[in-house]
Amino acid sequence: MINCIFLLTTSGELIAYKELIPSSSVCKPLQFGLMYKQKRETLPTILKEGGIFYAFSEQDQVIAVAACEDGETSAFLVLESLHKLCGVLQDFLGVLKPQTLRSNVALMYEIIDESFCLGMPREIETSKLKPILCNLASSKRSKFDSSSWNSTLANSIIFKTEKMKRDLAPSDVSQKPVYSTGKAEVKEHIFVDLFEQLVVLIDRSGSITLCEIKGNLHVKSSLDKEAKVRINFSEQSNEFLNIANLHPKVKRNGKSGSPQLETTVSPGSLCAFSYFSSQYNKSVPFPFTLYSLTKPHKDNKTITVELKIHCALSEPLSALKFKGILPLPSNIICCSGKSSLFSMTFSTEKEGYVFSCPEFPCDSHHSVLMQLNVSAITPATSIELSSVVFQFEVPNFSPSNLKINSLHVQKERYEGLQESNYEKWTRHLMYSNSYRFLLDTSKWFSDV
Repeated sequence: MINCIFLLTTSGELIAYKELIPSSSVCKPLQFGLMYKQKRETLPTILKEGGIFYAFSEQDQVIAVAACEDGETSAFLVLESLHKLCGVLQDFLGVLKPQTLRSNVALMYEIIDESFCLGMPREIETSKLKPILCNLASSKRSKFDSSSWNSTLANSIIFKTEKMKRDLAPSDVSQKPVYSTGKAEVKEHIFVDLFEQLVVLIDRSGSITLCEIKGNLHVKSSLDKEAKVRINFSEQSNEFLNIANLHPKVKRNGKSGSPQLETTVSPGSLCAFSYFSSQYNKSVPFPFTLYSLTKPHKDNKTITVELKIHCALSEPLSALKFKGILPLPSNIICCSGKSSLFSMTFSTEKEGYVFSCPEFPCDSHHSVLMQLNVSAITPATSIELSSVVFQFEVPNFSPSNLKINSLHVQKERYEGLQESNYEKWTRHLMYSNSYRFLLDTSKWFSDV
């Protein structure tokens, strides 16, 4: 069995150390790193030093080392586990560099924990591992190219609108062209931006009492002349296009089947349509559900608020810029919080006690535990702690089932402008500033 795993730089410096099972002999990663630095060219892949067997694998700019006290452990099994571990790290972080691992230390240790169980390697797959990890890469890159784009949304960003099947791209592609012809300098662009705002109110029993969707579609052009644009939607988009308020310059074709919108855009921005509805797409689960427990303590000054949050989004979707807000009582003295999600941070702001993270993982459960100290628990306190609000955004998520299939720009309108001189971008973002859950404080004074 493997007693410990550690990672070194090619110069022998220690990056990470993880003990898997206790060992009677002392593992010395720094001594091994010095030995590797001095005898790099001649050092055998498997060696014994100080009663410990070491096996190492060099990947990119990092050395992965396994230390075993048991000399009967299969060398092939140990080396294979190191190769698999490095492969999974590459899938999440790209080219393995010391600075990349140090900036994603929590994710790195999570992957190591999932790769071994009581000193024995486990069968792991990146696709199955991703949903259960709490921490995501802060600088996640392609496995084969360290200069690739940041891939927090690597499964859903850039696409060629007329040739690929992916429907939409998220909102953070402002520096990434959907269609590029390879020109060094491109000044002309066509943007189609679909934004949807979701307002939800969920009562104490978990029933949805309010659900509103507000959306609009903007066409933005930086061309120096007018252009004729045609936007093709999926057949399921008809329901919301039927209630949309179209701009007078926008013409709709194909009311049955796959609808189309046509318009002529001048340089600048045009709001092609807007809509408002309380009809949520029933085939898509709500992004978040919550189980909550608020409990006053017997000292009449301490309140515990426990939130168990489930993100129901499926891969590759995830909630970005997640922020939860718990309104604080007027007689608050101090508060503290902790979460099972490592990247969750807590702060006291004007709007209340805020817990936030850059990205809430899809299809995951995480808890948030907060303790509030007040001067005294009163009936007013239970009213002030009546709800918690989530704020977040989800690229490529459509609560209305409104989806753009393709974008066409008719070149003859350009009068000399070549196709190689412009780019087409399509972006879709759902966001919510008011995803509210009511908290049950009705039984407080029977428990105090």
